Amino acid sequence: MNRSETHRIMSDGHEHISAASALHGTRRFVVAAALVAGAAMLPATATYAADSDVARPIGGSCATTFAFTGEETVHLEGTCQLQHLGLTNLVATQSVTLQPDGSLLITNAAVYQAANGDTLNANFVGIGVFNSPTSATFSGTESYRGGTGRFVSALGSVALRGSATFTSPTGGIGEFTTLGFIAY
Repeated sequence: MNRSETHRIMSDGHEHISAASALHGTRRFVVAAALVAGAAMLPATATYAADSDVARPIGGSCATTFAFTGEETVHLEGTCQLQHLGLTNLVATQSVTLQPDGSLLITNAAVYQAANGDTLNANFVGIGVFNSPTSATFSGTESYRGGTGRFVSALGSVALRGSATFTSPTGGIGEFTTLGFIAY
């Protein structure tokens, strides 16, 4: 279609689009929208959790010890009982940053090692609050991505809640529970 077929100048001086031109534009929009919708259904990361993987419930509990190794850096170790991993060892490097409102921003990178040696990589982001001068509670989300053995393509996340108690000026003990889903 050329300009004379798709547009018409009216006597009032305004240009108007013909119905045929509007329909042609609508078809292009529908095709573009269909392509975008189709692309959105593609897996975001082909190397993790293939389409055939099923999301499974995962959760459990951990008992930990922690020690500050810097002003805001914490070394964390623990023993956990987790679905799909069984009796598990945990090692994490954690960052704890005091916020202006008195809460604590907590982030960490962790590795869970199952009894058979398979590992699961995790990252946590959450908020903590002091209940007393020597104890705090915290909650947030732990996300899983990759590992070794059966967890090489793992993807998932859990809600995490726990507490920590200082037993010395630079360290203490903690516990937390998790509940969520994982695919591997």
